[in-house]
Amino acid sequence: MRRFVRFAGRLAVWMLAVALLCGSAMASGYGAKVLVPSMAVYGNSDGSAVQLGALKQGTSITVKAVSGDWARISYKGRTLYARLDDIIFNKHVKAVANRDTSIKFVTKQSYSQNTYYSATLAAGTTLYVVGKNGDQLLVTNGSDSALGYVAASALSRN
Repeated sequence: MRRFVRFAGRLAVWMLAVALLCGSAMASGYGAKVLVPSMAVYGNSDGSAVQLGALKQGTSITVKAVSGDWARISYKGRTLYARLDDIIFNKHVKAVANRDTSIKFVTKQSYSQNTYYSATLAAGTTLYVVGKNGDQLLVTNGSDSALGYVAASALSRN
């Protein structure tokens, strides 16, 4: 029972961290950048949305809200919508791998060549959560030289 309570407590803290990072009720918003070479932006987030333009990789934006796979963003005073997996948050939430788990990642050098690596992330490894895509969390190492996705269930808030 004590083990379950400790697990439930950790899970609640982790869910709060993800909610703070990617929650749907962001009053002033969170600073973020465009992760991909060209991020399509739209006037709304429904299936019939027409692309209004694109923002270049590294462009600073503010994420105002998240709903499913979409982010409502602010760019130069304009409200737009973009795919959440095209965004990297400026805020890094520290996390630890709670078990050995697989990771697919890129390095700064391999990203432009579209070269991905697969590895096993050892339990106890410290990572930093910077984004989200479905049930996968976008993580980076401390120096931001590698970026990859890990199952949210494989991480605990440190």
